Amino acid sequence: MAEIIRNIIVVGDRDVGKSAWLKQIATDTFNASYTPSSGITVQSICIPTLIGLAGLIKPCMVVNLWDCADQDCYTERAEEIGANGVIIMYSSIESYYNCEKWISFTRESVPNIPIVLCENKRDGVLSPISVNYDELTHHSISAKTGHNLLAPINSLVAVLW
Repeated sequence: MAEIIRNIIVVGDRDVGKSAWLKQIATDTFNASYTPSSGITVQSICIPTLIGLAGLIKPCMVVNLWDCADQDCYTERAEEIGANGVIIMYSSIESYYNCEKWISFTRESVPNIPIVLCENKRDGVLSPISVNYDELTHHSISAKTGHNLLAPINSLVAVLW
């Protein structure tokens, strides 16, 4: 059976923790110091999948997570890399309000692509943010503590299967 590969782009404002989240997934480590990303980095992970009612396990679905550091990188590359899904990350009220901008860029660049909102930096503190994007799936995660790390990816994989 051929390997299944999906490309998911991770976008959001600076300092929302996109790169820290990807590093935590890939290496199970967290670096508390902030270093701004530039350009694009790609992290590939394998998500176990089930096939059919028999529950046969296919080795995995390879998910390439594309960390785009800025809007230009994202809007120029989304279609070019064959994006199958988008995770829009935020971590503050300001970056939450900017989600509308990222949603617009996404829908202009790749119409009808599945989008998941992801609130990072949920390190045991209750968020004052109330999600109002009813049509989008939303997850709260913490790259620092490792809480709920794969939830946004699993939501997209379920749709992309």
